[in-house]
Amino acid sequence: MITGKLKRLIQSAPEVSLTTYRPNGTKARVPMWFYFENDTIFMISNADSKKVQNLLLRSEATIVLKSEGKELKILGKTKIITPQDEKFKLLAEKIWALHPTYYGNFQEILIQWKAQCVIIEIEIVQVME
Repeated sequence: MITGKLKRLIQSAPEVSLTTYRPNGTKARVPMWFYFENDTIFMISNADSKKVQNLLLRSEATIVLKSEGKELKILGKTKIITPQDEKFKLLAEKIWALHPTYYGNFQEILIQWKAQCVIIEIEIVQVME
C-alpha cells in the first residue's frame, strides 16, 4: 500500500510520462494527466491511440513522474476500462475534476468520451526513487 510521502509525491505531480511498448519492443513515451487512488493510476485516452493499442498487446507500463524535486519510476500492470464498464463514468468524472476548465462541461465531455475513449488503469507493482 502506497502511503505517506510516496503517496503525496504521486498525488502532487501535475502530469506523468507513460511509457508503453510497441510490438517490436521499443518504448513509446507520452505525457499524460492522471488520477491516483488506492495504489492505482487512471488516465483517459482515445481508444484508437497507439498507447492503448500497445497496452492491449503488452499490459506492462512504466510511469515517470517528477514531484517536489524528485523523480519516481513506477512499474505497473494495465487494464483497459471501456465505456460499457460500470466504473467508466465514475472514473471519468474524477479525471475530469482535475482539469474541468480544460475539458469543459462534464455531461458534454462524457458523451464524447463514451463515444471514443477508454480509461487506462495502471495497478502499481513497484516504485523506484
